Amino acid sequence: ELPYESSLSKFAFYPNPQDVLLGRGRASREWSGNVYLTQLVEHCVPRYTQAKSRFEKTIIAMEIKNRLEKDCNGRFLRRMEDKTGWEVVEEGISKEKINQALRDTVSRMKKATSHRK
Repeated sequence: ELPYESSLSKFAFYPNPQDVLLGRGRASREWSGNVYLTQLVEHCVPRYTQAKSRFEKTIIAMEIKNRLEKDCNGRFLRRMEDKTGWEVVEEGISKEKINQALRDTVSRMKKATSHRK
C-alpha cells in the first residue's frame, strides 16, 4: 500500500485515491479522483445548463470543488516539473479545471443528442 499524504500538505510524493490529477492521458482520466469528478460534473450538468447567469454557474462549480475537498479530502494535483512528486495547484486552476469539465460535458451531451436525431 502506498504511503498517502495528508490532505493538508501542499506537496505529495504520491497522490491519494480521492485526489484529482491534472494532466492528459489515460492515467489521469482513469484515476479514481478524476472519475469521481466526472461523476459529480455529470450530475450537475442539468443545473448548469439551466443556470441563467455566470454567477449561478460559478456557484455550481464551487459546490463541486467543496464536495471534493471537504467531503472527500481530495486535492487538485499537478506533477512537479522535476517529476519528484505532486503539488497542490492554486485555487484558480482547480476552479478552471471544474469549469472546463462542465463545459466539455455539456458540449459532449449536446453532440450525442444531435447525433440521435
